[in-house]
Amino acid sequence: MSVTSPGRPRLHVTCSGAGEPVLAITGWTISSAIFAPFVPLLPDGFRAIAFDHRGSGRSAWWPTPVSVATLAADAGRALDAAGERSAHVVGVSLGAAVAIELAVRMPWRVRSLALVGGWSGGPASRLPAPAEASAVLGRLARDSARRRRLWPAAMLFSPEYLAAASAEELDAAVEPFLVRRAGATMTWAQTVAASCFNRRRELAALRCPTLVAHGVQDAMSPVENARRMAAAIPGCRLELRPGGHAFPFEDLDDTAALARSWLGEVAGTDPAVRSTPVRRTTERVTRPLALHTGAARNQRDLLLRLAGRA
Repeated sequence: MSVTSPGRPRLHVTCSGAGEPVLAITGWTISSAIFAPFVPLLPDGFRAIAFDHRGSGRSAWWPTPVSVATLAADAGRALDAAGERSAHVVGVSLGAAVAIELAVRMPWRVRSLALVGGWSGGPASRLPAPAEASAVLGRLARDSARRRRLWPAAMLFSPEYLAAASAEELDAAVEPFLVRRAGATMTWAQTVAASCFNRRRELAALRCPTLVAHGVQDAMSPVENARRMAAAIPGCRLELRPGGHAFPFEDLDDTAALARSWLGEVAGTDPAVRSTPVRRTTERVTRPLALHTGAARNQRDLLLRLAGRA
């Protein structure tokens, strides 16, 4: 079932199943189509909710810059469209950053967090090694040129999966990442939003149950980022899996088992923080400043690192 969010811009929101809501937040430049293979894997008693970020997928075009805080507010609007006050939140890649921001700014909307292939932002985050990044980008360029279309398999999957998967399996795994991708304007806007995101210091204040899941061969966000996040979040469960950035696609059976295990653990959980007029007003007032405050956090952390105090 598809519904339309209240407010502007219009967000395309999909809902499936019945029970406790699970809100899935997609990643950088990709649509919510990536969740289609996983909706049937949800255990009984859970309702899947997904949405396309503003300016991408089937959501309405948006001409101005966005912040991760804006995308988190859109996640709240998607819950409103689905008739839910809160949900178990799953964020993938950039969606993990959006999920963290939602839990920081609107904790009354988050029952639990699952951060998949994510990072907490800032200059302390690990980047891929130059040699590895060069090899992956070279293969991406060669694959895309051969197919005459963007073909991001080298960035998404582990070398072992790329070598073992049949052509049909690889096509099926890559295709969801190509459906209704963001255009140039929103690609730039999401890149700026990601570069200004920094919630490393706020991780310790998260009060909801949290799972960090990561592929040990992630070519986009090195696994050290997952280890650092898990160490900073109180009571966090860390699950490292063989595979790359999109490791859930590499072994659907294992992904289904992890989903059953995690949702069974957090079923029946309510948000740890209640909504109040002061909290809602503070969130709305500070949201337009999020790009600036995120950039300021990055500058602070960079200076501290240079001074040997980070």
